[in-house]
Amino acid sequence: MTRSDELQIEIIHRLKTALYLGGDGGVIPVAIAKQSDKLDPRVSVGASLDSTNRNNKRQEISATVRVIVDGTQSYVDKNGTLALSRIQSDVVDELTTHSGTWSADGVGAEEEIAWNDELNRYLGVVELGFESNSTLHPTYHD
Repeated sequence: MTRSDELQIEIIHRLKTALYLGGDGGVIPVAIAKQSDKLDPRVSVGASLDSTNRNNKRQEISATVRVIVDGTQSYVDKNGTLALSRIQSDVVDELTTHSGTWSADGVGAEEEIAWNDELNRYLGVVELGFESNSTLHPTYHD
């Protein structure tokens, strides 16, 4: 796996399994977040490759995953900002564990839950690093 979209899909699946977001919540790609305003709370995931290096048949990859946790004023009125902070903490707990393909490097940056005038929602952001040293280069896949 050397594509950022494949990493993004894996992370979305992991978070959908690990998080309980209740009634109207959801985990989605960051690219469709603006089209998904009805999700409350909303967890948006983006992934990018930082570097790829060839090592014989293997490929060494480092990547960054950015997860945005947000909720509306109505959600915060009912649940408080602590509910969003707990979701963000659960994201960190899940994504700082290794998977079969990716080693978790940990949190690179984290912004606490706060009101965002642009989005008209409360939001927090966490960036996490990942590495993979055991991936076969795509040339060698059957």
